[in-house]
Amino acid sequence: MNDVSRMTPSALRQRRRGDGFTLLEVLVALTIVVLGMAAVWSGSSQATINASRLQKKTFANWIAMNRLAELRLERTWPQVGRSDGDIEFANTEWRWFANVTQTQVEDMRRVEIAVALAEKPDEQIINLVGFISQPANSVVAVTPWAGAAVNPGDTLPGENPGATPGQGGNGAGNAPGNRPRNRGNQGRNRGNRQ
Repeated sequence: MNDVSRMTPSALRQRRRGDGFTLLEVLVALTIVVLGMAAVWSGSSQATINASRLQKKTFANWIAMNRLAELRLERTWPQVGRSDGDIEFANTEWRWFANVTQTQVEDMRRVEIAVALAEKPDEQIINLVGFISQPANSVVAVTPWAGAAVNPGDTLPGENPGATPGQGGNGAGNAPGNRPRNRGNQGRNRGNRQ
């Protein structure tokens, strides 16, 4: 015969209770799962917000550094005062603000550049400070390094005093042993190495 037919009614009730989960146990389990999923969702959304904020700060820093480089490369001395401008960068409209002030050093100016989104110009994302020296008024002739020669008429090490101009310092010219180092497209191309 069957085991169930021999059980008393109270034994049957106890067995039925052990066959599954109660409604309360299911609700507690679901609550734990929901809380875990909420924690994961919160963490991933915070990571997304942080990545977006970091990207904005990086772009704003690049814009500020580019503006400072432009000011340094200009031929004119930047005037003391404030200026601003708009720029499109990374498919976003940005606004930069520059404040040029005089320093205690006569030929030096302090430049503070702030960058913000164009739609929120009051919320600065980055603030960069740099210094610009006054550009030279005339072209400076570049004098090659003279090595140990101090007095006019002294010869440099490896220099041949009897060499004709255009032959190089040792008078050897372009002899087979003195090939120019820049070979163009000959040989292996190693980028900017010469």
